[in-house]
Amino acid sequence: NQQPATTHKICRKTHQQPHSLFSLRPTKSPQPTMSAPSLDQLNASAIQLLVTGNTLASLDVFRHSLEVARRNCGTEHGCFNDRYTLEAIHLDSRLNDTVEEASSNDFDMYEGVFAVSKPQHHAQQPRVTDDIEILVLLYNFGFALHKTGLGQQSRSDKTLGKALHLYNMAVECARSIPLDEHPELSTVLLAVSTNQGHIHSHFFQQKEAQKVHDRIESFLAATNPATLPLGDYYFFEGVVLTSGFANTKLPPAA
Repeated sequence: NQQPATTHKICRKTHQQPHSLFSLRPTKSPQPTMSAPSLDQLNASAIQLLVTGNTLASLDVFRHSLEVARRNCGTEHGCFNDRYTLEAIHLDSRLNDTVEEASSNDFDMYEGVFAVSKPQHHAQQPRVTDDIEILVLLYNFGFALHKTGLGQQSRSDKTLGKALHLYNMAVECARSIPLDEHPELSTVLLAVSTNQGHIHSHFFQQKEAQKVHDRIESFLAATNPATLPLGDYYFFEGVVLTSGFANTKLPPAA
């Protein structure tokens, strides 16, 4: 079975992390431009490629986005106070090019990514990449690898392992964000956990999958349903109720 890689933080001082963690193939240096795209613009470009079925091209953009995040990330705490909007983008099932999962998988996969929009900064005020942007980027990149791995006929375990590693990093990143001030991030964190569970179950890592299930259950029980889109709330509730693990604390779905 594939074992998850050691988790490294990227939320702070990410320029110190080894570049090889994220390489499926060498990253090409972008050509110089008059105005480099911001991280949210790169993320949006990668999402557009992903939702139109160009998954491999989206991986290149996500990989470059992570390099941009490393260069721009602030090193001081409290760098996530900028105003922003968060949008969940669900993939059209007709564009799903993954291999059908075996019925033994106890988790459904969350089929969506997230776009973050932030206000423009003045040129004299350098933009600092904050932890919310990085959390979303780590999840989206992990999701793209997750989809790629499920669709591969070979090397799928290696690709899914990389996806799980990015999901693990997203969980670590979330520890630096005051979630009581950002309840809208609940959907992202539940998506991260659900897809972690999907990969653990794919690898028959039942102990790890059980831990993820319990985390989702506790988090969902403590979350105000009004902070989640209704469809997402019922999806995550269904993950808890139908994933095959006991000790369910939630009431039956309405």
